[in-house]
Amino acid sequence: MIFKGRRLFAGLILVSCLIGCTTNGNSTIILVGPEEGVKTIEEVVPEELIAAMGTEINRGVTPPRIEGEFRIDPYMIINTNIQYYHQYNLLPYDFGWCNLRFYEQNNSVCKYKEMTAGSSSTGSEVFISGHDKLFTVYFQMMTIDNEGRELLNAVVISGEMTSSGIKDIVMGTYLLSHIDDNLFYGRTFVYNDGDGFSDRGDYF
Repeated sequence: MIFKGRRLFAGLILVSCLIGCTTNGNSTIILVGPEEGVKTIEEVVPEELIAAMGTEINRGVTPPRIEGEFRIDPYMIINTNIQYYHQYNLLPYDFGWCNLRFYEQNNSVCKYKEMTAGSSSTGSEVFISGHDKLFTVYFQMMTIDNEGRELLNAVVISGEMTSSGIKDIVMGTYLLSHIDDNLFYGRTFVYNDGDGFSDRGDYF
């Protein structure tokens, strides 16, 4: 009876794995329902930002490894709801550079840091979706600008991971704070890397 019970248990494990296993590269991930604490992009980011991105959201539960430091340069504004940029045909607008760091990744969650010439930011609850080499990260982060003001933003970053960097990165931000007429709730920017590739390196 013990031997038969063990065979039955082993058979159940095999069937469960055939139903709930998936692969990403050389890794096999056993999916046992939704990952605890992982939120969907719609739970974290306003729909207006997703629409403004103008790019596909990479969905899926087998994102690639995205850990590392990357530099967006030139850091180009390609869309915004600030009419000044449209009125004077300023898009795309060179906004300088932006350094990103993804670290402590555990499949669909990680930590995030960002640095530009005028601010630094940290994302505490960063979620990752995607499949194969394609990924989308989404989260809310607090930014401290060069005047010391704290700004809460919703952020989406999508791209294709390679060994030497991120291809075709698109990044969107949506301000969840209201400070004044320039820093208003819902202020949206969408950026990309002007040369289409964000190099991996040591930037922090």
